[in-house]
Amino acid sequence: MSAIIEDFNALKTEQFDPSANGAGAERLQALGDELSGLADREQAIGSIFALFERLPEADFGTPGPLVHLLEDMGGYEEGLARSLSHRPTSHTAWMASRLLNGELPEKRRGFWLEQLWQAAAWPGLDETTKEAIEEALSTR
Repeated sequence: MSAIIEDFNALKTEQFDPSANGAGAERLQALGDELSGLADREQAIGSIFALFERLPEADFGTPGPLVHLLEDMGGYEEGLARSLSHRPTSHTAWMASRLLNGELPEKRRGFWLEQLWQAAAWPGLDETTKEAIEEALSTR
């Protein structure tokens, strides 16, 4: 597990630039495949959200292997809420929107809407993230 987390921490923005022939998508798929077979894969949730925060401009896919992994294993919602409040990104805003598009009890729906409203007020929000949050909120 520690080697996988180190690999997440070593990823760089340029690895996700298709014009520079970046291999980030393939690396994410490989890391996701490695994680999916581990019993303690939940330990990587924080590292995945830290990656989204650290590389907010990177193209992690739509939704990408990490989102599929998180959704398949479940239990990531606390990490997502923490990430939205710590350093919202277009990818984490989009993940919250995916939750809102699903069937949620009204209380949980309200919680995620509040998370997005708070993320929208985050100081220094980049334009891409701001647009992602506004889009998520406008459909509610």
